[in-house]
Amino acid sequence: MALAGLKTAGNVVAEILMVRAARKNDSVLLVEGDDDSLFWRSRIAQQRCFVVIAGGKPTVQASMLRLAAARIQGALGVVDDDCDSLEGRAHDCINVIRTGSHDVETMLLKSSAFEKVLVEYGKDSKLAALEEQEGCSVSEALARRALLFGKLRWLAVRNAWSVPFEKKFSPWRFADPAVWQFDQDDLYASFAAEVLGISPEDVAGLVSALPKADPWAIIQGHDAITILAIGLRTVLGSVQISDTNLAKALRLAFDVAAFRSTALHDSVMAWQLTNQPYVIL
Repeated sequence: MALAGLKTAGNVVAEILMVRAARKNDSVLLVEGDDDSLFWRSRIAQQRCFVVIAGGKPTVQASMLRLAAARIQGALGVVDDDCDSLEGRAHDCINVIRTGSHDVETMLLKSSAFEKVLVEYGKDSKLAALEEQEGCSVSEALARRALLFGKLRWLAVRNAWSVPFEKKFSPWRFADPAVWQFDQDDLYASFAAEVLGISPEDVAGLVSALPKADPWAIIQGHDAITILAIGLRTVLGSVQISDTNLAKALRLAFDVAAFRSTALHDSVMAWQLTNQPYVIL
């Protein structure tokens, strides 16, 4: 586990105050984890803002509440939406904003950065063949596959089920890389085995009964990046690229224009307007 994952809200607030002692008028951007930090560090106003990693969404939220109680100004927390918007959940602190889609990674995947990465790592003939076979774009084909996993994550959230997705539900476990398909029956059976009192058939019924929603609000970004990496090995291309390097490529391909078109960018700019003279971007 990364050290950031061991932080408490008290640790985070102490770290912010320590940096603020040297950078008194600078704004603070508090993020969940290392990947979020990598995304933001190249996009913030370097001389007027610093990034602090909280080590998780609950720690971001608890830290921001402590800062608000202490009347410490100029701090903004950014968290993944996860399934909050799907479940109608609001945040307790006005200085916490959330991603416009499920997380930062889905924001990248639904942007022009995705097409740039396909140009770099995909193979034109294979991409065209996939689109003809499935009757949709590569982006839509990726979303269909990632929704298998995203809907199960949503079910777990709305039913407060503790399911070890990170340990036991990597898309690799259920993948047939040669055809870029995933074993839904095995996936549902594995999910049912983690929840007392339900069967694979129950899981299928619960998934079918989920409300209609924007796929990119449901899909979990790391799942989707893994699924894309699997596809790039065979069906979409001929390259073996790790999830980490694929995520890096997407961040690098996500240019200023793409960022400015997002709801997340709008939320940060709106926060700046009401928290002058503090600047994030």
